[in-house]
Amino acid sequence: MERDINNRLPGNKLPATEEEFELDYWSNEFGISKDELIKAVKSGKTSTETVEKYVKELQLTPALVEV
Repeated sequence: MERDINNRLPGNKLPATEEEFELDYWSNEFGISKDELIKAVKSGKTSTETVEKYVKELQLTPALVEV
């Protein structure tokens, strides 16, 4: 049985991290890995908009470099 991905994408309230096709779609949409997407959702984000804001903030934060 094929899933109807149009049933959830892109207008859903929060990426469903238990659905592989949503992980694929949203990680590609935000330009991050699936693990980073899961971390963003688990950090308490409640919508695709807040996940996107979180991702943008991460991209603006300089990475810590060990010397």
